[in-house]
Amino acid sequence: MTPESIDSLTQFHAANIVYILVLFYAQNMFRAFTERDFFKKHAYIDSLTRVANRHQIDVWLEERLEAAEDGRAFSIIFFDIDLFKKVNDDFGHKIGDCVLKELSAIVSGNLTDGDLFGRWGGEEFILITDNTGGQAYEKAEHFRKMVENHCFKGAGSLTASFGVTDYQSGDNIDSLLNRADEGLYVSKNSGRNKVTVN
Repeated sequence: MTPESIDSLTQFHAANIVYILVLFYAQNMFRAFTERDFFKKHAYIDSLTRVANRHQIDVWLEERLEAAEDGRAFSIIFFDIDLFKKVNDDFGHKIGDCVLKELSAIVSGNLTDGDLFGRWGGEEFILITDNTGGQAYEKAEHFRKMVENHCFKGAGSLTASFGVTDYQSGDNIDSLLNRADEGLYVSKNSGRNKVTVN
């Protein structure tokens, strides 16, 4: 081999090594970004229902409270499935999980602009909406009827109770949630399958 051919061969191998290193680096960077995005996304998503989780709802509520100070009113609708423990006891937790998924799909599929929806925990859900007053009540009533008229796989007919509250000047997350929860409590204790505005 001539010195020129050895030099060419060396350059060829060096270029291949650089190419492989660049590919390896790019692949690892892509994997790192993908994993970061995966974990970031899943930090805000409920693993069972695939809707927003409590952490994401807290973020949304903080954002809505800031916007409300600038005059953008909103309401929260707090609801849960009536007698859900009985669903788990009678049909098993697997069916109970399916009910939670179905309910999440029903609500998610019927949201309007400005609506934010997630699972607060257990069988409790929250809908944040730009609708206020009578419109917020009507929205909750619409979802109450949808749940009541739906036949849940493995569990049949179920109902849900709702508590609705509008943002009031000076509210924080706790005061909003407490009022909505009080409304939900009234709905539960006055026969269930109701909407109460508080």
